[in-house]
Amino acid sequence: MRESLVLLLLMGSVFLGRTAEAWHSLYIGMMEVVHAPGSKETVVRVRVFQDDLRSAVRAFSPSAYQAAEPEKWPSLNQGVLQSYFGRHLSLTINSKKAALKWHSTRLEGEVYWVEFRVQSAVSWKSLDIRADFLTELFPDQSNVVQVESNGRKWFSRTSGAVPTAQFRLY
Repeated sequence: MRESLVLLLLMGSVFLGRTAEAWHSLYIGMMEVVHAPGSKETVVRVRVFQDDLRSAVRAFSPSAYQAAEPEKWPSLNQGVLQSYFGRHLSLTINSKKAALKWHSTRLEGEVYWVEFRVQSAVSWKSLDIRADFLTELFPDQSNVVQVESNGRKWFSRTSGAVPTAQFRLY
């Protein structure tokens, strides 16, 4: 009886001791690009699981990474977050690379929303998005990309194998 109880407790501790990453079987991010008609400012939002982003940033720059509770982590790691996305996210509008300017990061449940602003042309003919964030850490990571411009929506997907989505908006 005692051996069965010890075995049950041991199995339970192994089961409960697994991290969220060990149970995490779906690696997907979302990206929204919203360009209002006639506007020179574009909003770019990235939605990723907080544990995935933290792991990717820690691997990207271990010396700059600062551990913290999920709510406080973005403000302590703002600089390294900007550097990380600077390497893994870019927009090219009408054949001109756009500069992403970090705006905010907020935690919503288990997800971080990272928001950028871009100064851009009023009228878009083409948009190329490189969105390979998290793919260096998770080979099966996919990022769904939604573009909204002039009242229309387009969708695509990026991955480590296909890091860029191209949109022709005419």
